[in-house]
Amino acid sequence: MTADARARMHPPLPAGYLGNAIFRSSAVATAGDISSNTIEFGAEKIGEATKKLNDEYVRSLIDYLDAVEDVKGLQKGKWAMPRSDLWVISWQGLPIYEADFGWGRPVFMGRACLQFAGLVYVMQEPGEGGGITLAVALEPESMERFKEVIYEDLEV
Repeated sequence: MTADARARMHPPLPAGYLGNAIFRSSAVATAGDISSNTIEFGAEKIGEATKKLNDEYVRSLIDYLDAVEDVKGLQKGKWAMPRSDLWVISWQGLPIYEADFGWGRPVFMGRACLQFAGLVYVMQEPGEGGGITLAVALEPESMERFKEVIYEDLEV
């Protein structure tokens, strides 16, 4: 998963900083652990992973990247993600629906494409309802089971 590092650094990046400041972290669990536990179990794993993204972690990663001579192998999307992996990226903290470029606020915002299977984007819905939208990229044969698990845990 990726997380914004702006406020995690000390001192934090300036409020007017423009550009990416995202870093990857991983939550690790077996498929059996995920499927045999509640959705809260997965949320706790994600919380543990994002807590790791502190000033020391970010600076350590920057030092590592400075030392790597050939970063081509580190580029996103240049490799196939194992079918067992799932990347969950939350855009809930982005002020997407507060933007107004002169013609009103957006009615929808989402990814233009999902580069490979195993990606899940969590986005807020517009308005005051507090709902979320998931953009999910999975192999077709995995979609039905994913739907079953989500609806089962949400009791919809």
